[in-house]
Amino acid sequence: MPAVTGSSLMSEAELDAAVRELAALLGVRVYSVRNSRAGVVTSRGYPDLTLVGPGGIMWRELKRERKTATREQLAWGRAITGAGGSWKVWRPQDLTASVIETELRLLARAADHDNRREGGSL
Repeated sequence: MPAVTGSSLMSEAELDAAVRELAALLGVRVYSVRNSRAGVVTSRGYPDLTLVGPGGIMWRELKRERKTATREQLAWGRAITGAGGSWKVWRPQDLTASVIETELRLLARAADHDNRREGGSL
């Protein structure tokens, strides 16, 4: 598991790096449009991370401790969950409490079962 600094001191960028490292270790694919404020055209409020593994897909917004999601981010969350998707806000405390690792393992876990059943090929 990635090294974890004190959760209250962790920046969003540090959380992002830790999640990406953990996802890579578990074989979970990560998509994101980083730094939409730097001129990248994207839909305002779209979640920071789209994570995909054999166990499903989930969208996660990353926030520092005590920061809140914007109205646009919450609207995306309602749209995703309303369509049956998995959307949540992850904070540094979720990393230190192993919430993030547990959820990523659920995405990755089905790979072992599917690969054994299907001989490991796609």
